[in-house]
Amino acid sequence: MTRFRKIGIIGLGLIGGSIAKKLHAKGYALYTPKSKHKDVQKAKSLVTILPTLQDVANEVDLIIIASPLSTIIPIAKKIKAKHPLLVIDVGSVKTQIVKEFEKLTSKHVEFLSTHPMAGSEKQGFDASSADLFKEAPWIIVPHKKNKAKIAPLIRELGAKPIEMSAHEHDEKTALISHLPMILSIALWDFVQKKDPTSLQIAGPSFRSMTRLAHGNTELFQDIKKHNKLKINRLWKDWIRFLISK
Repeated sequence: MTRFRKIGIIGLGLIGGSIAKKLHAKGYALYTPKSKHKDVQKAKSLVTILPTLQDVANEVDLIIIASPLSTIIPIAKKIKAKHPLLVIDVGSVKTQIVKEFEKLTSKHVEFLSTHPMAGSEKQGFDASSADLFKEAPWIIVPHKKNKAKIAPLIRELGAKPIEMSAHEHDEKTALISHLPMILSIALWDFVQKKDPTSLQIAGPSFRSMTRLAHGNTELFQDIKKHNKLKINRLWKDWIRFLISK
């Protein structure tokens, strides 16, 4: 077990819920701030619910921000502590987060950006699984002020830690994660517009190719916004590649 004993988790959907299930099974004490969100209520057998985010920060030595991408930096800015505290995120676009995390890192609170390469088209605590990260790459994206080691905890979660820069992460995930999501959605929308009755005879190959089209729309919009330049450039490269065939 790592040096972390008490861990706060902000966001208990697919990713946060899966982290909570795995860490709870390993005996960690878990905490989350009070919320009306249904996922928090569903996870209350795994986590201790405290009144506020600051109460969680006062109690733990690690906070994992597993909330939607656009909320990560605003939440991080609210976290204060007078004791050693590490804060990590699990967001899928890194450049801006890493820049902010370096600015926010202080004497007592260190911010370190990470991203597990695991997920599902399903969402919410009900879709979470303690085995979600088994053998999955988990990217660590450090900045110049980082000193903390998070790789041991990542291994406990079943994943394989890999370190890279924010630029490299965003380039690679645009290619192997964000572009496939866009293609899946585009194919689904095209068929719906061209001949929706054809969906009545669609087989497993079509369902596989459009699986991501039925996923988390909020996540998709966040990714498009925060990794826009790399996705747009890659999309143009993809179109040129298709034309050349």
